[in-house]
Amino acid sequence: MKKRRSWIILTLVFYLLILLWTVPADYLLSYLRKHEVIPAGSFTVVGLEGPWTGGRIFEINAGGVEVNNLHWRFQPIGLLSGHLRFAVAADLGGGSTEGVVQAGFGTVEIAKVRGRVPADFLGRIYLPGIELTGMLETEELTLVAEDGYLVEGAGRLAWSDARVESPYRIGLGGVVVDLATDDSNGMVFKLDDTGGALQAGGLGTLSSDGTYSFDGSLGARQGSSPELATYLQILGRPEADGMVKIGFNGQLPRLF
Repeated sequence: MKKRRSWIILTLVFYLLILLWTVPADYLLSYLRKHEVIPAGSFTVVGLEGPWTGGRIFEINAGGVEVNNLHWRFQPIGLLSGHLRFAVAADLGGGSTEGVVQAGFGTVEIAKVRGRVPADFLGRIYLPGIELTGMLETEELTLVAEDGYLVEGAGRLAWSDARVESPYRIGLGGVVVDLATDDSNGMVFKLDDTGGALQAGGLGTLSSDGTYSFDGSLGARQGSSPELATYLQILGRPEADGMVKIGFNGQLPRLF
């Protein structure tokens, strides 16, 4: 009798696990919106297919940012550290990107991000009125947020074949930002150029409470377009070495 009861309980548990594993993603999304876990109107979803453990979304629009052909796959290994972990890939503005997203209590991490996205895609969002060209690439990028603020970062962001097409036509060359994290300064980002018309360098920090600062310099290399030198003079007076010093600081808002 005990053996039979054990088999019945095991069968029920197995059945419930199958039901949980195959819950449709659109049902889960509706549930989260209904209970205001996801704020109403925060984003729109078109063409949601598959269960929550692995599926596809044809299009997501969040604040004017459009993501297409989003695929995700649940990775159970994340449960060992108390996280929900997913491998994600998507198309962005004519480019593509992939990485791993995992979330726990008060923590969200985006890791192993690789991709190539046209610069004009992000330029239209964050720099309206300025037309950019070239490619933005990520190499093993990792960002970690706790309690709504970025607290860790690693990897590289690179802008290759960088140009401004409007309102001025300016060739820049290449720019990279390397991210790292240390105990004393929090998240550190270092700006460099990779050759070309623009000479750039600088160092910035971002603390766990969202406070940031940056100090650097920009200059036009010999043989660059006159428009570049003119534009840089708008930012400030060149020093004796021809470089324009730049610096800023502030407070980032909470991400969530």
